[in-house]
Amino acid sequence: MLLSVADWERSGTERAGGIWKQSLAEIDGAGLYPALVTVDGGATGPRPVIDGQCFLSFAGNNYLGLSDDPAVTEAACQAIRDHGIGPGFSRAIGGTPALVAELEATIAEWTGFEACLAFPTGYMANVGVIRAMVRPILSSGGGLEPVVFVDQFMHGSVIDGCALAQVKVLPFRHNDPDDLDRRLGRYPDAPKLIVIEGVYTLEGTIVDLPPYVAMARGYGALLMVDDAHGVGLIGPKGGGTGSLYGDTSGIDLYMGCMDKALGATGGFLCGSRELIRLLLVACRSSVLSSCFPVGTAGGVLEAIRIIRESNGRRERALQLARRLETELRRIGLTVLGDERHPSLSVLVGLDCVGLEAERRLFQAGIHQPVIRFPAVPKDKCRFRVNVTSQHTESDLFRFAESIAGIAGSLGFV
Repeated sequence: MLLSVADWERSGTERAGGIWKQSLAEIDGAGLYPALVTVDGGATGPRPVIDGQCFLSFAGNNYLGLSDDPAVTEAACQAIRDHGIGPGFSRAIGGTPALVAELEATIAEWTGFEACLAFPTGYMANVGVIRAMVRPILSSGGGLEPVVFVDQFMHGSVIDGCALAQVKVLPFRHNDPDDLDRRLGRYPDAPKLIVIEGVYTLEGTIVDLPPYVAMARGYGALLMVDDAHGVGLIGPKGGGTGSLYGDTSGIDLYMGCMDKALGATGGFLCGSRELIRLLLVACRSSVLSSCFPVGTAGGVLEAIRIIRESNGRRERALQLARRLETELRRIGLTVLGDERHPSLSVLVGLDCVGLEAERRLFQAGIHQPVIRFPAVPKDKCRFRVNVTSQHTESDLFRFAESIAGIAGSLGFV
């Protein structure tokens, strides 16, 4: 029997609706749907207001309190007054606003690279760049299929980018250059890209960069560093992982985010002038997207100026993080962290235990979502505790006291 157009559309919608319901049922049944909340105010700070109640939180990424800094917000507002709230065009059509060009030049100089390309989000930078590099650059290797080597705990945006590029991906053990060396040796002639992070907040580690630089050079591979949680926080004047080791020449592509230490939103890619010029037209997440917002550019420029002029906020966040780490370890919790970064990872274990701990913390007025599968391996859940310059000593001890009682009753201490 032939269906009318209306019947066909209705039938398709009903089939799709059934599939969606089944998918949601599977997600709910596995306990994977997050407990989402609506934040009424203070979303970027340590005391968000949820359903009219003020909570304590260490869940945000506004490490240096720049998101609501008066000078930063005024710079953003002035840029909006001067240029409007949105760009109104893609760069390929309307060009690059002068303030965005200034931001890109500032980021490149600050982090130690020749050029920079800004994106509306960090995800867009990562998801687009792998394909842009693989097709015109890596695939020129004599007909051999390119291979991308990624740390096993690489952020999902890079994994999505590899899937979009339809490229062979080989994970290597976390922060293990020897394991990477063995895997690289199996593909001596293939075009190769190595992708690592500068700071792995969930593992509490900062990459030991020099061995990866040496390996990339030795095997003729390209090296990309995702420094989302590093830029603005580590290295001289917050210049990131490359500047921490005093040399960025071995990094072919450097990615950073503006939604963490810089307190805004957006991402960027840095590299040689030739590479960035190519990415400007080859990276589809840039070409087919609206230009970076000018208002955000104004705010981020001011945020970078503040970071470069003073280490006070970074030092305060680090000091508070070390105090909290000491207290949590004294309680008996397993804490991962690096003394050079203000993020801590408190291990819990079973996902069901983590969800119950999250619920009890919320009842105690602390909004601290647990990080669980698929962000980390199943039943390896943990709390990512980001200490910021806006937290206080009393915040630290309130959190420590609350989680101590919960951990004791749930058995992860």
